[in-house]
Formats: sequence, C-alpha cells, structure tokens
Amino acid sequence: MPICHCSKSNLTGPRWGRYFVGPIQFLVCYGIVVACTLLGGQCMKAVYLLTNPNGTMKLFEFVIIFGCLMLLLAQIPSFHSLRHINLVSVLLCLAYSACTTAACIYIGSSPKRPHKNYSLNGNSQSRVFGVFNANAIIATTFGNGIIPEIQATIAPPVKGKMFKGLCVCYAVAVAKPREGEEWQPPLPSPENTAPAQRRTGGESPEKRGLEAGLRRREGFQGNRFDEHCTLLNFALPLGKSWLRHCAVVTMTFFSVAISSYWAFGNQSEGLILSNFLDDGKPLVPKWFIFMINLFTILQLSAVGVVYLQPTNEVLERAFADPTSKELSARNVIPRAVSRSMSVIFATIIAAMLPFFGDINAVVGAFGFMPLDFILPVVFYNLTFKPSKRRPIFVLNTTIAVVFSILGVLAAIAAVRQISLDAKTYRLFANV
Repeated sequence: MPICHCSKSNLTGPRWGRYFVGPIQFLVCYGIVVACTLLGGQCMKAVYLLTNPNGTMKLFEFVIIFGCLMLLLAQIPSFHSLRHINLVSVLLCLAYSACTTAACIYIGSSPKRPHKNYSLNGNSQSRVFGVFNANAIIATTFGNGIIPEIQATIAPPVKGKMFKGLCVCYAVAVAKPREGEEWQPPLPSPENTAPAQRRTGGESPEKRGLEAGLRRREGFQGNRFDEHCTLLNFALPLGKSWLRHCAVVTMTFFSVAISSYWAFGNQSEGLILSNFLDDGKPLVPKWFIFMINLFTILQLSAVGVVYLQPTNEVLERAFADPTSKELSARNVIPRAVSRSMSVIFATIIAAMLPFFGDINAVVGAFGFMPLDFILPVVFYNLTFKPSKRRPIFVLNTTIAVVFSILGVLAAIAAVRQISLDAKTYRLFANV
C-alpha cells in the first residue's frame, strides 16, 4: 500500500510507516473511490433527467448502479492488468477537459447564457471557512497524481514510467515484479550503466561530484551513503515528473475551472455538467451533454478501480494464499468476496453522503495535504540532515509548519461543511 516501501522504513521506521503514513495513504485512495462512485452516480442521473425530465429515480439509485459497474471492474486480478483501462482513462480525461471547456465558452458567449454573479455568498464566517475548505479541495486536485504503489510495483527504468503516470494524473501503466518478489532499485552494472557513464569510469562527473560533496558534508560511510544515493535517485526524477504533472493539471483542471466560473459565476456546481441544464432545458446540444457524461462515467470507473488497489492489497495479504496460483479457487473466492465488500461499503458511503465537494475537501485536508506538503519536506530533512542554519532546512521547516496549520484549519472547515450539509439534507439525499 505505501507509495515507496523501500524509503518509508528507512525514513520513518516501521511503526511510523505502518501506523501513520500508511493509514493516510489508505484514506486518500479509498476516499477517491467513494468520490468517484458518487460522481459517477451524479453523471448517470444527469443523463436520465435529460431523457426523462419528470423521472422519479433518486440519486442513490444511480450511485448503486455505478457501484455495480465498479463491482465488476474490481475483480480484475492485478494492478498490471489495468494498464489498458488506464490508457483509455487518459484519453477520456483529455476529451472531457476539452469538451467541457468548449461547452462553457459556448454557453458564456451565447445570448441564452444564464445570469452571472461573481460576488461571494454568505457572511464573513462562512467565507473564511470556505477559503480553507477550498484549499483542501485544491490540494485534492493537484495531489491526485499520487499513484498507489508507484515506486513499490514499478519496474526499472522508473523515470519514463513515473512521468507517464504523473502526467495523466489518474492513470499509470506499470509492470509488476514476478510473483513473490519485491522490487528493489538496481545496483550499478555494465548492463544498466549509461554509455556516457561507462566512458568516464562508470559514473558521470556530476554524480561523482555530488557523492563527494555529500560525503564531505555528512560523513556518510558504506551502506548509509548507498541508502541516501538510492533515495536521491528516486527524488530527482520524481521532482521533474511532478513539475510536468502540475503543468498538465493546469492545462486540464484549470481550463475547466476558469471557463466554468467565467460562464456561470458563483452558481457553478461541484459537478459543472449540472450547469449545462437551465430549468431542465439544455444550454448545449443534447448529444454533446450525452457525450461528455459518457466520457466522465467511463473515466471515473477506471479511476476508481486504480485507487481501489491499495485496499485490495491489504485484504489479499490477509486472505490470499501466495503459494497458490492467482486464478485458483483458493484465491479467486476470497478475492471476489473481499473486493465486493470493499466496493459495497464505498457505494453505501457515497449514497449516504452525496456531497462531492465535501468529500474532496475531507480527502484533501486529511490525506493530500500531509502527503504532498508536509511529509516530503520532513522526509528530506530526516534523510539528508542539512544543517539547521542552512536555508533549505529553514524553508522545509517553514513549509511543514505552515501547511500543518493549514491542514488543521482545512480539516475543521471540511468537517464543518459536511455537518452543515447533513443538517440541510438528510442521509441518502436526492441532490
């Protein structure tokens, strides 16, 4: 389940990794499964109302229907088996972003466009809590590139594959190691050493200089230094890939967010496709709304299955028999039962609390903020142990403190918003 098995134990120790980092990652992944199930149900309901405006089916019924689709896809045996679904998910995500942005621009420029109001709703207290709640949602938006098991299951070379996974945000095509093996970073050898490195005695001048500098500053010896070089080899490509990921998120998520707010103002819904109907009348051609919703439903099913994998791993460690074949009855039956129960539980939560924005805020406050903004800088200080007088140590400590405070405030705002919505709407509300 952890994102990086090999570094987690070195940095935090087995207890911190198992009882602190692991549960946060589990919360993030399972929370996204719940959010995908809810959003899929909302898209199905939108299609239903478009064809039958006076229909009587409730939202929770569509959530259950989408949950049944997830129930089937969840039986795919391994993460590696999802690579083709993930490729389709990439294309659907890009298609959704392009179509939604185009629709918002069309509606905003149309003479039939709805009235736009850009003022802030609510009193001062609501606005303050709304700011922190929005920060948590933004953390979820930019943090969804955290791929379950990306470093624990990916086969070398990691750089290109990590770039692909982070760029598409939701999807990653990975190759798992052989059964019973846990992948470890490869040691330098003539086979995996770049030609330029072989010409300079096996290492590039930059790497030799970096190693010498680290030895001088920290006094690393033997295995201790090798561990830090291994972590550094992970950190450098991850940092570059993360920057590229943020650029892609900006082009997709921000294009939808900016165009939709320009078109609808403060009436923009958490599911922007809901704004494409005005009093039951479509503001764009019906076939266009059908197409966007279909893209969304298919893509959400792929996303949900990907983020369900950490739960599957935990359950299969408890109930599966590693000595039996993957498709043997001894493993198929426990896998089908455990995965079905996991999907059913997520579907029940989504049907009970149909507040997509609130769920995103909770996941961002309790999951993505610690994983994206707090733990990385703390781990850097623990790993490289820079002097407390160095700017990098002060910067990392400041980031950790500031985002810890923001995380607490965002968590309070998210829980408050769910409480307010629960008072306004009952459980299994038809919103």
